[in-house]
Order: sequence, then C-alpha cells, then structure tokens
Amino acid sequence: MGKTQTLIIGILGSLLALAGVILHYYLTSRIWIGTVLIAAGLVFLALLAVRHFRQIKNLAGLRQTRLGANTLVLSLIILAILVLLNFLSVRHNPRKDFTKEGLFTISSQTIRVVKELQNDVKITSFFKDKSPEQEKFQDLIQEYQRFSPRLKVNEIDPDQEPTIAQNYGVAQYGTIVLESQGKSLKVKETSESELTNNLIKITRKETKKICFLDGHGERSLEDKDKPGLSQLKESLESEGYQTRQLLLMQEGKVPGECQLLVIASPTKPLLGQEEEAIDQFIQGGGASLILADPESTPELARIAAKFGIELGNGYIIDFVSRIFGGSLTMPLITKYAVHEITTNFRPATLFSTVRPVKKMDAPGYVVVELAQTGEQSFSTRQKLTSTEKIKFDPQKDTKGPITVAAVSTSRPKFEPDEDNPGKPEVSSRLVVFGDSDFATNSLFNFSGNSDFILNVINWLSQEKDLIAIRPKARAPSLVHLTPLQGKLIFYLSVMGLPLAILLFGLGIWWRRRRK
Repeated sequence: MGKTQTLIIGILGSLLALAGVILHYYLTSRIWIGTVLIAAGLVFLALLAVRHFRQIKNLAGLRQTRLGANTLVLSLIILAILVLLNFLSVRHNPRKDFTKEGLFTISSQTIRVVKELQNDVKITSFFKDKSPEQEKFQDLIQEYQRFSPRLKVNEIDPDQEPTIAQNYGVAQYGTIVLESQGKSLKVKETSESELTNNLIKITRKETKKICFLDGHGERSLEDKDKPGLSQLKESLESEGYQTRQLLLMQEGKVPGECQLLVIASPTKPLLGQEEEAIDQFIQGGGASLILADPESTPELARIAAKFGIELGNGYIIDFVSRIFGGSLTMPLITKYAVHEITTNFRPATLFSTVRPVKKMDAPGYVVVELAQTGEQSFSTRQKLTSTEKIKFDPQKDTKGPITVAAVSTSRPKFEPDEDNPGKPEVSSRLVVFGDSDFATNSLFNFSGNSDFILNVINWLSQEKDLIAIRPKARAPSLVHLTPLQGKLIFYLSVMGLPLAILLFGLGIWWRRRRK
C-alpha cells in the first residue's frame, strides 16, 4: 500500500469517525446514522493498522515512543477527569452566591411558590432580540425553571412576530404575559418580586380579604408618611390580598368576607358592642392581628386576655440598641420561637417603644411566645426623662428576655361529624404585638420587619406557602463610621499622609546635601 493510499485511508477513517460522533450527538432522532459512520471510520483505521502492523510494532519499541505513550496516557487521564467534573457540574449544578443580599439567587419565597405550582404556567416574553433586558429575563427565568417543570417559557420578538404581540395586546418591549387556567396577567417589570407576586396572583384560587379596623384613630392604610401603613398595604396587595377598612360601629359585626381582622393600635376607646363583636369573631373561628402600643386603649388588653395573652404596662429598654445608634426604647429582636411563622426566619427585627407581652393560662388555648428581646433588656414603668440616667431596678423592673409578640390558637370548635362530614375544622387564631411602629412606613423596610409582619398575616390567613423570606432589592454598600473613626481618617488622609511625604522628601534632600 503506497503512501498516498495510506494517507487517504487514514484521513477518511478519521473524518468518518468524527462525523459519526457529531451526528450521534446532534441527530438524536436518527442515532443509527452516527453509529454507522463511527463503525465505518473504525474499520478504515483498523485496516490501516493491520497493513502497517510491523511498522507500528517497531515504532512501539523506540524509547521516544514509550515516553510519548506515557504522555498520551497521562493526557487522556487528565482529559477523563475534566470530562467527569464537567458531567457532574452539569448534573448537579452547584452554585454559591457571595453577594450580601443574595442578588443572584432567588429568594426562599420564590422557590416555595414555584415548587408548589399545581398547574402549568405559560410565560410569554416580548423583548427585542439579544437586548440586555432579554438577557436579564433569561437569567432570571432559568433560576425559576430549576425548581419546577411547570413553567413553560416562550420568547417572542415583537419586531419579527408583530401579529402575536397584537393578539396578546402587547404594545411595548419588556412585557411578560403569564397564563394559567384561563387567566392572564401582564408584567411590565423584569424583577423577581414582580414575577413572583404575579405567579402568586395567577395561581391563587381565591382572593382573600383583610379588614383593618377603623374609626378609633388607628394606623391608616392610606397614610404614606412615617406613621402610616401604606407600604404594608402595597405589599399585601402585591401578594394577591384585598384590603379594606372596617367601621365596626356601623356594620355591627365583622363581615364573613374578612379572612383576617387587623387592629392597628387604636387611640380612642372601642364601644362595648365592638369589643363583643371582635371577641365573637375570633372565638367563632376567625383570625385577628392586634398591634398594641403602650398608649393603646385597654379594650385590646381585655380581648387578648381571653385568649391567653397578657398585654403588660410600661415599655421595654434594650441597651443593645446603643450599638446601632438607636434609642434605648427600640429593642432589636433576634430570638424567635419555633413556629410555622418563623420557619427558617433569621433576620433581625426592630421595634419602637414596645410594651411587654406575656403568656397566660387559658383553658382551650395554646399560646406561644413568638419573639423575645435579648439578655441586656428589661421592662420598666419608670418615666423616661433621660436615656443616660435610666438603670435597671431589680425591685420594680423585669429582667430580659422580654416577649414582644405571642400567638394563641384554639382547638377546633366545630369538628366534622356524621351529619356534616364535609364541614372543615375551624380554629381561632390570634397574634398580639406590643408595638405597631415596626409595621409602619418608618420601620417597614428595616432588615426583617416586612418579612415578619407579612409572615404573620400569611399564617393567620392560612397561606402557609407564602411564609418565607421575600426578594430583596439591591442595597447600597455603606460604611458606617463613628465620629472618632471619621476624624481619624480625616487627619490621616488630609494631614498625616501629605506631611509624611513632605518629611520623607526633606530627609532625602538633607541627606544628599550633606554628601
């Protein structure tokens, strides 16, 4: 066999084998074609090896060949290790987000919502092809799809397929349309919070209504100033709830449409009929949230006491607050009880002017002290005239930890029986806080405050799937300096460093002059 024939057979065999591998990988519907090409290539190469067996044998005996073979074997081993690592990384896809806010990892709430999807959700995006917004959406939706196969994504370029965009009523780039069970929603912001909130809305079977007691100087849902609850209202509506104000003195009783009654620190007394109506609502299997500041009306304490929760007098002092530059009457909470509300909940929460809450003995009710202050706190009735002079008095004050929130649940009052086999069990639920400021606009966005109050409301509304840590926006990276640290940096950079350079230069000049 001549050199030309040998070269042709070698090249042909190699090309057939390579083509077979490529087709075997990409032409999955007809794998046999790739297999045949690989086999044909191996036949040609085997024929070449047989015809030149003697030359191959002689070549194998050379020292250079043995060294080359060792190098080849080591190279193949390293290649095999790299292929194995790549295979494992694709199969298991390990990830680690090192950003403080977890900006490149979807939140635990999103993961829970996606995992709990019971029906397919079609997601149609309308982005300009290869635009930065499209790439951002692709990265985000891939994170969602890692946790559920029910998300079906279809990407449309409105410029290339304008008819589809018109059929969906889409008139601008960046619109995302969610479809499920005959319902449709449009999302016009490519963010995790918007996408998750709309997933909740489109998959929720019913819209639950939360009623806020009104008419007694309570915190207002419409107030956008610091004392208001407008941010809480927006967050609840973004999670698919409806909110309304309830004038109980007009309606006479809590309407059946109210899945939850929120009493946000009234400053005017409740009427006897209103107190009785609230009591009947909770005892009849209703759910209520009481936010009671130290100056709140005494009716709240009477209502809470019936369900095993005591609203104490006075307020809480916490010396840890000084570390963060806060007031002594603003306790920082990091200790939470084991409860469905606080599952996997670790962020700190900040309260302001809190009255103590305590567990009481109440037959038929189970009470859990939900959140407590640290060891360096205490509750007191002393008049606060100066934060520098107040000290713990063992004769009058109570040493921490002090409870700031408690949960009370009752056993079902109505159980299924032979006459009503389908009647669900109902249980009264009550959560009492010794403060309302933590839920207002002034502190709503502090660390875990928003998650805490929303988790409480979700639990009271029996929306356990929504209890989690919510998506966070990018926060500015700030360095907080004490006055002493600020002065030190100023003197070192503005005066110290230039002076040191000047002295160094003078020293060199003086040394050279003496020479």
